[in-house]
Amino acid sequence: MDTQLTTDTERRITEKVETGPYASGEEVIDKALSLLDAHEAEQAEKLEWLRDAIQKGVDSGPAKPMDWDTFWKEAEARVADKRGVRVAQG
Repeated sequence: MDTQLTTDTERRITEKVETGPYASGEEVIDKALSLLDAHEAEQAEKLEWLRDAIQKGVDSGPAKPMDWDTFWKEAEARVADKRGVRVAQG
């Protein structure tokens, strides 16, 4: 395979070979491709998780009205419980 590299890319590869643990430009490119593969795999996992979460939301049915008073009271109680503080009921 014959590939044209930009001047900037060639400079960056040469710099990595001269200053890093790489013996050749091919090693630099191999490392870069390995990191790209890992990044793409991680992104695919995140996308799959997001799609699953969206589907769970859709499958759970229509949204119900939110009781904000109850929500905040329960949230305050959880925080107080973690801190070991008693919350006045009322």
